[in-house]
Amino acid sequence: MPDGRHVLDAILNERLGLDQASIGSGLVPRATRARMRATGLVEPAAYAELVARSEAELQALIDEVVVPESWFFRDVLPFAFLHGLAREGWTARPAREPLRVLSLPCAGGEEPFSIAVTLDEAGLGPGRSCIDAVDVSARRLEHARLGLYSLNALRGVGPDRVARWFRIRGENFEILQPVRDRVQFHLGNVLDAALLADVPKYDVIFCRNLLIYLARDARARAEANLERLLAPDGVVVIGHADTLGASAAGRAFVLAAARGAFAYRRRKPGEIPPPPLELALPAPPPSRPAAWPRQRSRASPAGRRPAPSRRRPAPRPSRLRIRGPCSNRRWSTRTRGGTAKRWPAASARPVARGLRRRSTP
Repeated sequence: MPDGRHVLDAILNERLGLDQASIGSGLVPRATRARMRATGLVEPAAYAELVARSEAELQALIDEVVVPESWFFRDVLPFAFLHGLAREGWTARPAREPLRVLSLPCAGGEEPFSIAVTLDEAGLGPGRSCIDAVDVSARRLEHARLGLYSLNALRGVGPDRVARWFRIRGENFEILQPVRDRVQFHLGNVLDAALLADVPKYDVIFCRNLLIYLARDARARAEANLERLLAPDGVVVIGHADTLGASAAGRAFVLAAARGAFAYRRRKPGEIPPPPLELALPAPPPSRPAAWPRQRSRASPAGRRPAPSRRRPAPRPSRLRIRGPCSNRRWSTRTRGGTAKRWPAASARPVARGLRRRSTP
């Protein structure tokens, strides 16, 4: 009989496609122990059997594994890019179809609500835009629908935006109801080939800070779904640590904006992809001889001797005066090199500059 931990790893890998090296080796065992305590099971094999036959318990385990940290307007530049795209492509063209935006994964709602605020500030009201939000965690979706957030989730929001779009509810902040009404939340998986198959394609897809945690085959499936859901002239916004290119669909994307926005579009027909970024390392310094010869023949090509190497003179040691009591009426000096000298008080030897004899009582 296979080990229960291996069975759970296989189930989670099929459902989530997580890369164990990226998420850390302790995340899944901690989540498993938490659910075993909640169900009262002791043996991992028994709990693995429960997860295999119960979709509800599998969803509970996923909720324990997927605990992302997010906040409003995380990484400002992607939202600045969305603001400019909305104003130029939709606000300036009122006859155009509404702008469709997808947030995948949406976590606790911080990102889709930030998108809603950005579009409203760009001049696109509820009738001029549509926002869908998808996440694999049912618990996080319940939190998003409530719209209540701690002060930590608002650390990227200025006071003017907080006053305009939130209201205080005890120790938390509640996003205003008109903003919540603009976002439609769905339970779904980016690896599902049938995800949102019956809806129109999206002009902008936010898929940030997810691809980095997926294994390569799962990343290829995710890229294929993103390409399927994207409109022909649409844009995909990924996280700063995410990469595209695990599949042919991912390799068909090129940068659509400045590098800080991490926005990508499809490559146009006949468009040559940009060359890969190569870092030009400086050439190593020429080898230097141990010492220049003192004299060269006058028949050298230059007709003169090369300039001798300039060596920086060694720093002169600074002297520290010791003002403590000395025996036999002597005063002493000590250099930073660690050597100490003593001079007799009645010596006829000249006194070093900067030093004084100790006065006789």
